[in-house]
Amino acid sequence: MLAATAVSAQKTNSKVIPVDIKSKFESLYPQVKDVKWSQEEGSYEAEFKDKDAETSVVIDAKGNLLETEQEIPVTALPESVTQYIAGNYPGGKTTEAAKILDYKGTVTYEAEVGRNEVMFDDMAGYKLYQYTEGVAPIMLVNIDKSDNTYELTKLIKDKQTFIYITAYNKAGKESAASETIVVVK
Repeated sequence: MLAATAVSAQKTNSKVIPVDIKSKFESLYPQVKDVKWSQEEGSYEAEFKDKDAETSVVIDAKGNLLETEQEIPVTALPESVTQYIAGNYPGGKTTEAAKILDYKGTVTYEAEVGRNEVMFDDMAGYKLYQYTEGVAPIMLVNIDKSDNTYELTKLIKDKQTFIYITAYNKAGKESAASETIVVVK
């Protein structure tokens, strides 16, 4: 899955960073002293070096860690990312790369290819679940992330069938369930 994002950040004097935000940061990175702060859509971003790698964290106004982004060597990008770049940016040189981990544990990779910033997640696919009232859900099918349709064929006439979907990454970690939909044949 690819996504392009534009983020507007405003530099902030570290003296005006709320105590909860600073406390959270200091609990995560007590050894870091040189930090550049900015405000980003109601949250705070701290940029710093951690073990010689450019790193940033985003902390919300309540002091919750939302995201950690760390510079990685271009050679550390997953093979699927480098193959996508080779096929979609012929002759493009990847000059920077980063690994992003959000609060849900989702890993996203960022690559700077020429003048383009390209984002990649490690999603592998979807799982479709079905159940009827009083019956435990069963997984119907694993769906490859490149597929965007699936036809339900085993519905019971005049009975409500409940369907939900989850996403899973290459490590097998499954997301929370989507909203449940009700289908009647």
